[in-house]
Amino acid sequence: MKNSIERKIFLESSYEDDKISFLSKSIKDSDFDCFIDIGAYIGYYSLYFYKYKNIKKIISIEPNKDSFTNLLKNIYLNKFDISTFNFACSNTNGLKKYGFPTLTKKVDLPYWMKMTLNTKNTIMIIKKIETIEYLK
Repeated sequence: MKNSIERKIFLESSYEDDKISFLSKSIKDSDFDCFIDIGAYIGYYSLYFYKYKNIKKIISIEPNKDSFTNLLKNIYLNKFDISTFNFACSNTNGLKKYGFPTLTKKVDLPYWMKMTLNTKNTIMIIKKIETIEYLK
């Protein structure tokens, strides 16, 4: 496990319990066309809420290529039908350079990565989603 979030999930079998509890209460009694997990990382929220049958579609968006690869692996291992996108959500389209913290203890500097920016309207066009009830 490369970072503290993965270790916490592995050791405690949970992550951000207060947020998950709040969302669970909000979601369980309503029908949702779409749950969009922006900044999905390894897919914790997407995978957790997949079990809710009142959510018709889950979309996971993760701009970091390494995290996106792990997200795809987790979805595959669980055999879930979750749509995934590897770009950063933004109010503009294009390419932008972003810095991420390193995962090593030796250097406390970010590494830089160019990411594709895309608007939520583009997502709605791509997946033909008329309404979005919840964005995380």
